[in-house]
Amino acid sequence: MLRNKRKTNKIIILSSAALAAIIVLFFVFIIFTEYKPNKIEEIASINEAKAESFAPGGISIVSWNLGRCIKSEGSDSSVLSGQASSRLNENNIKKNIDNITSYLSKQEADVYFLQDIDLKAYNSRMIDQVYLIGASFKKWVQYYCPVFKIPINPFPSEENEIIVNSGFMTLSRFLPESCIRMSIGTTAKWPERIFSKKNCAVITIINSPVEGKDWYLININLSPDYEKQKNELETLYSYMKNLSEEGHYIIAGGNWGGVLPDMDIKTFSPFVTDIKTILWAHNLESHEIPKDWQWCYENSFPSIRSLDIPFANDKNFTSVTDGFVVSSNLKVDLIRSSDLDFESSNHNPVSITVSIRENQP
Repeated sequence: MLRNKRKTNKIIILSSAALAAIIVLFFVFIIFTEYKPNKIEEIASINEAKAESFAPGGISIVSWNLGRCIKSEGSDSSVLSGQASSRLNENNIKKNIDNITSYLSKQEADVYFLQDIDLKAYNSRMIDQVYLIGASFKKWVQYYCPVFKIPINPFPSEENEIIVNSGFMTLSRFLPESCIRMSIGTTAKWPERIFSKKNCAVITIINSPVEGKDWYLININLSPDYEKQKNELETLYSYMKNLSEEGHYIIAGGNWGGVLPDMDIKTFSPFVTDIKTILWAHNLESHEIPKDWQWCYENSFPSIRSLDIPFANDKNFTSVTDGFVVSSNLKVDLIRSSDLDFESSNHNPVSITVSIRENQP
């Protein structure tokens, strides 16, 4: 009996040691696989396209936050809960991807800014959205840059799912000189940092016909949290000012994380949503950009809807958080928003066409 007791104790000790070793190895794996991008780093293209080597005097851009292809018209915030029963099914996600690809393919754009697109993520059924959308643009140069990259999360929640690799995609018909990732805002402290987004701006640099001046096309997706957003804007505005002083042609576009400047938050009334629960229901800080720069957006249609309930007219809170900022040496030829009734994303696409102003110094 004593021998059996010793044997049992030995098994318990060995089992406990093995479990402890597994836990230690797991956290070593998490620490060493943490996504730790440099503040500024070059992004390599993900394909071998033979794009046009051309220095355009004007550029047309379509920007669309894809909502990870899971926040379609019939979805609410439960699609982010991580619960198997709440996830959008594979067929619906692929339908959203097909709708998005079909829309993009019909646009006469030179560059596409896509935000919230998944390379691989649990909540979007591990479907490679980057590949599926990129397959329709094989002749275009394609860049993917993660913002939220976690190989496995032992503590999944609504904000941090079990597996995720999600971020930006930029598609260019012209051959860029380079594409860079620039960190913006602040990074959470360790260990929270391991399971947090590392936000950035993705900057595509394309030659212009004017010697010494390039196109700087900045793809952004800012935090809706006011304090985080303020820090992100500070970094972004400072960078844009420096480029402006060098005479470059600058367009920053995407989801700005707040209602765009000079727009009434309640433009698209009525609604039943309690806007106090919506993080992005505040006007964007805009005073830091040069006075002669232009905020460009159309307010005929909303570009974003709340996710408190599935989409229904006059029910959800809607507004415009998607648009562009353009440097003063550019002329805005067209600004347009598309009303797609949030069929495939909780955002609608926006587009802009600009050209270089004549007689620039």
